Amino acid sequence: MKKLVSIMAATAVFFSASAFAEEIKVYINSQPVNYDQPPVIYNDYTYVPFSAIFEDFGMVVQWHDNEKRATA
Repeated sequence: MKKLVSIMAATAVFFSASAFAEEIKVYINSQPVNYDQPPVIYNDYTYVPFSAIFEDFGMVVQWHDNEKRATA
């Protein structure tokens, strides 16, 4: 779980166009899901949109602008 959270939290990193070349499919409870921002593989890690995947797990995601951090 710790690795999953760190992978999701790293989605704020900007990726080069070459990272988008491979299509990545995401499944939750055996159901395919699609996101506005597609998942990418960068340096052998798979990154998925933090807020979108947490919302799919039923969590409420909040952005704390004064601290520049997100919580779920």
